[in-house]
Amino acid sequence: MFIKTVSSLLFVSLAAPSAALASAPGHEPALSDTFLFWPNFLLFCGILFFLLRDPFRRYWADRREEIQNAVNAGAQEMQAAELRLQEARDTFARLDHEIAELRKSIQEEAGKESEVLRSEAKERAQRIASQAQDSIAGEQKALEVSLRKELAQHVIEQAESLLKNQSNEGNDRERRQAALGGLSGLLRQ
Repeated sequence: MFIKTVSSLLFVSLAAPSAALASAPGHEPALSDTFLFWPNFLLFCGILFFLLRDPFRRYWADRREEIQNAVNAGAQEMQAAELRLQEARDTFARLDHEIAELRKSIQEEAGKESEVLRSEAKERAQRIASQAQDSIAGEQKALEVSLRKELAQHVIEQAESLLKNQSNEGNDRERRQAALGGLSGLLRQ
């Protein structure tokens, strides 16, 4: 770019010297009019070259290093992104298998839990049935005892009324002992 700019300025100054050296009217400038300025210009360019040579080298070396670091960082980020993409693809490929395994384990756990609940319910039902049977048996025994007592009481009352109706002194004593003996047998059963 610099060479193009310098060459185009040199071409303009050679092709149209009046534009480059804007001189007084009536004087046609020539290239020879500029020879006196060339040594000064070349000396100026040489001094600038020696003075600015090291800063330009450092600037371009630093700039090159920055660009190299940016390219390397981009390459590292690209590798990391490709690695993450590959991991995501692997995870996605395994996802169906993992979902199937999760469903299977959930179904197995649900089956085990339902079996546990069923067995607990069966045990509870058996305990309730057993308690009901025990309660029924107890109620039957209590009812039987109550009925026996009532029957015995009724028999005693009937016997007493019969005895009172048929009582005489000799008879009375024998009948009482027979009745009391019969009652004792009934109560023991």
